[in-house]
Amino acid sequence: MQHSLAARAAFLVRALAAALVLAGLIAPAPARSAPPATMPLAPELAPFAWLAGGAWRADLSALPGGMKLIETRYDVAPNGVIRFTTAFVRPDGSIANGYAGALFYDAAAKHLTMWYTDPRGVIVQGPVTLNGEVWSMTFTSDGAVIGKPGPANFRVDVARRSNDAYHWTLLADTGGGVWKPVFALDYLRSAA
Repeated sequence: MQHSLAARAAFLVRALAAALVLAGLIAPAPARSAPPATMPLAPELAPFAWLAGGAWRADLSALPGGMKLIETRYDVAPNGVIRFTTAFVRPDGSIANGYAGALFYDAAAKHLTMWYTDPRGVIVQGPVTLNGEVWSMTFTSDGAVIGKPGPANFRVDVARRSNDAYHWTLLADTGGGVWKPVFALDYLRSAA
Protein backbone atom coordinates (compact mmCIF):
# COMPACT_ATOMS: atom_id res chain seq x y z
CA MET A 1 0.00 0.00 0.00
CA GLN A 2 2.80 2.33 0.84
CA HIS A 3 4.30 1.85 -2.58
CA SER A 4 1.02 2.70 -4.09
CA LEU A 5 0.73 5.83 -1.94
CA ALA A 6 4.22 6.95 -2.99
CA ALA A 7 3.36 6.28 -6.64
CA ARG A 8 0.17 8.31 -6.32
CA ALA A 9 2.05 11.19 -4.70
CA ALA A 10 4.66 11.16 -7.46
CA PHE A 11 1.91 11.05 -10.08
CA LEU A 12 0.13 14.01 -8.43
CA VAL A 13 3.38 16.02 -8.30
CA ARG A 14 4.03 15.35 -12.03
CA ALA A 15 0.42 16.13 -12.91
CA LEU A 16 0.52 19.35 -10.92
CA ALA A 17 3.82 20.36 -12.57
CA ALA A 18 2.39 19.60 -16.01
CA ALA A 19 -0.75 21.61 -15.20
CA LEU A 20 1.37 24.56 -14.10
CA VAL A 21 3.44 24.41 -17.31
CA LEU A 22 0.28 24.13 -19.42
CA ALA A 23 -1.33 27.04 -17.56
CA GLY A 24 1.78 29.11 -18.26
CA LEU A 25 1.55 28.32 -21.95
CA ILE A 26 -2.12 29.20 -22.34
CA ALA A 27 -2.23 32.18 -19.98
CA PRO A 28 -2.35 35.55 -21.72
CA ALA A 29 1.04 37.14 -22.24
CA PRO A 30 1.86 40.04 -19.98
CA ALA A 31 0.90 43.36 -21.49
CA ARG A 32 3.72 44.95 -23.41
CA SER A 33 4.15 48.64 -23.42
CA ALA A 34 2.90 50.34 -26.55
CA PRO A 35 5.51 51.68 -28.94
CA PRO A 36 6.36 55.27 -28.18
CA ALA A 37 3.97 57.71 -29.75
CA THR A 38 5.21 60.32 -32.14
CA MET A 39 6.08 63.46 -30.27
CA PRO A 40 3.87 66.38 -31.15
CA LEU A 41 5.25 68.88 -33.61
CA ALA A 42 7.07 71.83 -32.11
CA PRO A 43 4.72 74.84 -32.13
CA GLU A 44 6.99 76.42 -34.75
CA LEU A 45 6.27 73.49 -37.10
CA ALA A 46 2.48 73.51 -36.68
CA PRO A 47 1.97 75.62 -39.85
CA PHE A 48 3.58 72.78 -41.86
CA ALA A 49 1.44 69.91 -40.50
CA TRP A 50 -0.76 70.00 -43.63
CA LEU A 51 2.15 68.60 -45.67
CA ALA A 52 2.13 65.20 -43.91
CA GLY A 53 0.48 62.26 -45.64
CA GLY A 54 0.12 61.06 -49.20
CA ALA A 55 2.44 61.66 -52.12
CA TRP A 56 3.04 65.13 -53.52
CA ARG A 57 3.71 64.97 -57.27
CA ALA A 58 4.71 67.52 -59.87
CA ASP A 59 5.07 67.04 -63.63
CA LEU A 60 8.66 67.35 -64.87
CA SER A 61 8.07 66.31 -68.48
CA ALA A 62 8.45 69.87 -69.85
CA LEU A 63 11.85 70.35 -68.19
CA PRO A 64 15.21 69.14 -69.53
CA GLY A 65 16.56 65.92 -68.06
CA GLY A 66 14.02 63.40 -69.29
CA MET A 67 12.14 62.94 -66.02
CA LYS A 68 8.41 62.28 -65.84
CA LEU A 69 7.69 63.59 -62.36
CA ILE A 70 9.03 64.39 -58.94
CA GLU A 71 7.42 62.84 -55.88
CA THR A 72 7.85 64.06 -52.31
CA ARG A 73 6.42 62.42 -49.20
CA TYR A 74 6.29 64.23 -45.86
CA ASP A 75 5.56 62.67 -42.50
CA VAL A 76 6.11 63.36 -38.82
CA ALA A 77 9.12 61.55 -37.43
CA PRO A 78 9.04 59.97 -33.95
CA ASN A 79 11.05 62.93 -32.62
CA GLY A 80 8.40 65.43 -33.77
CA VAL A 81 10.17 66.89 -36.80
CA ILE A 82 8.87 66.78 -40.36
CA ARG A 83 10.91 64.41 -42.50
CA PHE A 84 10.63 64.00 -46.24
CA THR A 85 11.84 61.90 -49.13
CA THR A 86 11.94 63.03 -52.74
CA ALA A 87 12.30 60.84 -55.83
CA PHE A 88 12.77 61.74 -59.49
CA VAL A 89 10.75 59.34 -61.62
CA ARG A 90 11.61 58.39 -65.22
CA PRO A 91 8.93 57.93 -67.91
CA ASP A 92 9.10 54.12 -67.41
CA GLY A 93 8.30 54.54 -63.68
CA SER A 94 11.78 53.73 -62.39
CA ILE A 95 13.50 56.00 -59.89
CA ALA A 96 16.41 58.04 -61.25
CA ASN A 97 17.62 59.47 -57.95
CA GLY A 98 16.37 61.39 -54.98
CA TYR A 99 17.11 62.75 -51.57
CA ALA A 100 15.84 62.82 -48.00
CA GLY A 101 15.86 65.34 -45.21
CA ALA A 102 13.99 67.10 -42.43
CA LEU A 103 12.32 70.36 -41.51
CA PHE A 104 12.83 71.21 -37.85
CA TYR A 105 13.03 73.99 -35.31
CA ASP A 106 16.68 74.61 -34.45
CA ALA A 107 16.43 75.57 -30.79
CA ALA A 108 20.06 76.72 -30.59
CA ALA A 109 19.75 79.04 -33.60
CA LYS A 110 16.12 79.90 -32.72
CA HIS A 111 14.79 79.46 -36.26
CA LEU A 112 13.32 76.87 -38.58
CA THR A 113 15.85 74.91 -40.62
CA MET A 114 15.61 72.45 -43.47
CA TRP A 115 18.36 70.10 -44.49
CA TYR A 116 18.62 67.29 -47.00
CA THR A 117 21.25 65.06 -48.54
CA ASP A 118 21.24 65.61 -52.30
CA PRO A 119 21.69 62.79 -54.86
CA ARG A 120 25.49 63.29 -54.73
CA GLY A 121 25.56 62.87 -50.94
CA VAL A 122 26.09 66.57 -50.24
CA ILE A 123 24.20 68.03 -47.28
CA VAL A 124 22.23 71.11 -48.22
CA GLN A 125 20.95 73.16 -45.29
CA GLY A 126 19.36 76.54 -44.79
CA PRO A 127 17.02 78.63 -42.70
CA VAL A 128 13.30 78.54 -43.39
CA THR A 129 11.01 81.53 -43.00
CA LEU A 130 7.23 81.61 -43.05
CA ASN A 131 5.18 84.53 -44.35
CA GLY A 132 1.47 83.69 -44.36
CA GLU A 133 0.88 80.83 -46.80
CA VAL A 134 4.40 81.04 -48.28
CA TRP A 135 7.51 79.52 -46.80
CA SER A 136 11.03 80.05 -48.09
CA MET A 137 14.37 78.33 -47.69
CA THR A 138 17.68 79.92 -48.66
CA PHE A 139 20.73 77.77 -49.28
CA THR A 140 23.99 77.45 -51.20
CA SER A 141 24.38 74.66 -53.76
CA ASP A 142 25.99 73.88 -57.10
CA GLY A 143 25.11 76.56 -59.66
CA ALA A 144 25.18 74.12 -62.62
CA VAL A 145 21.38 74.37 -62.84
CA ILE A 146 21.79 78.05 -63.77
CA GLY A 147 24.85 77.49 -65.98
CA LYS A 148 27.39 78.60 -63.35
CA PRO A 149 29.11 75.54 -61.86
CA GLY A 150 30.35 76.12 -58.35
CA PRO A 151 28.67 77.53 -55.25
CA ALA A 152 25.59 79.65 -55.88
CA ASN A 153 22.90 81.09 -53.62
CA PHE A 154 19.34 79.89 -54.11
CA ARG A 155 15.93 80.32 -52.57
CA VAL A 156 12.92 78.04 -52.78
CA ASP A 157 9.48 79.53 -52.24
CA VAL A 158 6.57 77.20 -51.48
CA ALA A 159 3.13 78.78 -51.76
CA ARG A 160 0.26 76.78 -50.29
CA ARG A 161 -2.74 76.80 -52.65
CA SER A 162 -4.92 74.40 -50.65
CA ASN A 163 -4.47 71.42 -48.31
CA ASP A 164 -3.71 69.34 -51.43
CA ALA A 165 -1.78 71.75 -53.68
CA TYR A 166 1.28 73.99 -53.53
CA HIS A 167 3.37 76.01 -55.99
CA TRP A 168 7.15 75.53 -55.72
CA THR A 169 9.62 78.04 -57.22
CA LEU A 170 13.43 77.88 -57.40
CA LEU A 171 15.09 81.31 -57.53
CA ALA A 172 18.77 82.22 -57.98
CA ASP A 173 20.50 85.19 -56.36
CA THR A 174 21.72 87.42 -59.19
CA GLY A 175 23.50 89.73 -56.75
CA GLY A 176 22.44 92.67 -54.70
CA GLY A 177 19.54 90.73 -53.18
CA VAL A 178 17.76 90.31 -56.54
CA TRP A 179 16.22 86.84 -56.95
CA LYS A 180 15.55 85.54 -60.47
CA PRO A 181 13.13 82.61 -61.01
CA VAL A 182 14.84 79.54 -62.47
CA PHE A 183 11.79 77.26 -62.77
CA ALA A 184 8.56 76.45 -60.96
CA LEU A 185 6.44 73.36 -60.30
CA ASP A 186 2.86 72.76 -59.20
CA TYR A 187 2.53 69.93 -56.71
CA LEU A 188 -0.68 68.00 -56.08
CA ARG A 189 -1.26 65.50 -53.30
CA SER A 190 -2.40 61.98 -54.14
CA ALA A 191 -3.42 59.30 -51.67
CA ALA A 192 -0.81 56.79 -52.86
